[in-house]
Amino acid sequence: MQKTSIDHVVVATDFSDNAGQALLYAIELCRRLGADLSLFHVLTFDKLDKGEEAVAAIEAKMESLRKNYLYHEKSVRYRTTYVKIGRDLKEELLSIFKEAPVDLLLMGTRGAGQTSRLFGSIASFMLHAAPAPVLFIPPHTAFSPIRHITFACDYEQIQSLEEVKPLAVFAKLLQAEVRILHVHPQPAKMPLGTAMKSLAIDSLFEEVEHEMDFVRDDNPERGIKQYLETTPTDCLAIKPRKHERSFWEKILTRSVSDSLIGHLPIPLYTL
Repeated sequence: MQKTSIDHVVVATDFSDNAGQALLYAIELCRRLGADLSLFHVLTFDKLDKGEEAVAAIEAKMESLRKNYLYHEKSVRYRTTYVKIGRDLKEELLSIFKEAPVDLLLMGTRGAGQTSRLFGSIASFMLHAAPAPVLFIPPHTAFSPIRHITFACDYEQIQSLEEVKPLAVFAKLLQAEVRILHVHPQPAKMPLGTAMKSLAIDSLFEEVEHEMDFVRDDNPERGIKQYLETTPTDCLAIKPRKHERSFWEKILTRSVSDSLIGHLPIPLYTL
């Protein structure tokens, strides 16, 4: 049965200011989605030199976060706190999706030139590896209603419409308009197979106000950025490639995805 709601939003935190900003954003988003909110932190073994004392300190910090941000929040239900302990930070981050049903994971990001163990290269890893949607929140981003979403979509790499349905649900719940953008390097007509996929994706968003846009550019990152400069957009959505590469590898390889995460001034939603 197709899921038509977003019930559980999890915020990954490393207790930084950027993570706190992501939490504020998540609270406002949950209020509009009607979703429960949980907090998530990973404690790696290299921080366990003080044993149980370190674990207790983290649990206390998580409880402090909950009280400071959510104690007086009556319109958002707090579900639970997750503290994972392990050797591999990346694997422990992914473990949250096995721990509980997560409809959306929020992570704060670092700006250009900043470093963070959790929100630096880890953000790029999660962009490609997370099995559910992740919303990356740039530094100093106060919540504003998401009314316009640009979905930068490579029709050729969409294997199933099921991969895109979470975005359709997200947009419908927020009553947001979606602009489905396809960047292609060739000046020739769109291949028949690609055109058929575009029609299928068009039908997927039939309950959402949307438009289909096409940009010719041999550099997908440049094409997207130029499009965003002239098109009102509150959130950029992409579907990262998990396996084989093609023309879109330029935007989905780590170096360019790091650039998007580090420089994009609006939230980045990844399927």
